[in-house]
Amino acid sequence: MITIVGLSLVPVAINNAAGGGGAAKNPQYGDPKYLAMAFLVTLIIIFVNKYFRGYLRALSVLLGIIVGTVVAFLMGMVSFEEVATAKWFSFISPFYFGTPVFNLEAIVSMSLVSLVCLVESVGVFIGLAKICNKELSTKDICYGIRGEGLAQMLGGAFNSFPYTTFSQNVGLVALSKVKSRYVCAASGMILICLGLIPKIAALITIIPLAVIGGAMIPMFGMVAASGIKMLASFVDFSKTSNLLVISCSLAIGLGSSLSHEAFVKLPNILQLFLGHGIVSGSITAVLLNLLLNSDTVSDSDTADTDTNTIAVWTQNGDERLSSL
Repeated sequence: MITIVGLSLVPVAINNAAGGGGAAKNPQYGDPKYLAMAFLVTLIIIFVNKYFRGYLRALSVLLGIIVGTVVAFLMGMVSFEEVATAKWFSFISPFYFGTPVFNLEAIVSMSLVSLVCLVESVGVFIGLAKICNKELSTKDICYGIRGEGLAQMLGGAFNSFPYTTFSQNVGLVALSKVKSRYVCAASGMILICLGLIPKIAALITIIPLAVIGGAMIPMFGMVAASGIKMLASFVDFSKTSNLLVISCSLAIGLGSSLSHEAFVKLPNILQLFLGHGIVSGSITAVLLNLLLNSDTVSDSDTADTDTNTIAVWTQNGDERLSSL
């Protein structure tokens, strides 16, 4: 799942690095100046990670974006029009577009979308846990999903889109090595302040897509690399069944991400699942693993008691464990 998350995001990074919007929407798509800008940002991030340590190294992505934006401004690629027209202060009015209307079709559709987001979020939680060297329990995953549900309700009440855990942040954590939850809380407070001061928030919009794309390349690649590292650590590649699970899951996941049009003639509900690479790849991995590996558990495998199981037994005060 983590590998698919990283690889499925790479095309987004390359699209932004080329100018964003695609060739059909952006006449300057693929212009060498966009590609050069993205390359410069990526190079700065690599340079900072190579030659700096500590605080500066943690800021490598931010420094790359700042330097890239300054260079883009000198090249005439930055416009301050939105900053000039934005207000200094603005208070958000709940339900600005009207009071909620309950429509069964809309509810079912959004529930399916939330289910897709849930599957992706679980992959993000697992990836972050591995990067942060934290044992992830079922309770932790439940807390994360409930937090997303609460955020979606608040987002709807305050005129925004439903929120979900962004896969991009896994790469940012892996690259910056900043793993503190207090940093996330402080970031949330900063974003709230930016929402109340639109003129400052508008500064973010001046960053060219090519600069963002250049920062995305190492971030998304880091996510994929983390997934591959986990596979190499925990998977027996000598088994053909494991190779089939990995190959088919990656192929379907990446194929779904790159070729959405392949499913346009299917029912909407199937399009929703098959057209989302992370979801389709994850479902494929689970089903193939059940099909190909469900009967391969050996006596030696069952003899090894999982450390998580031991922890659960200890927490529950299992008398059999104490007697052992």
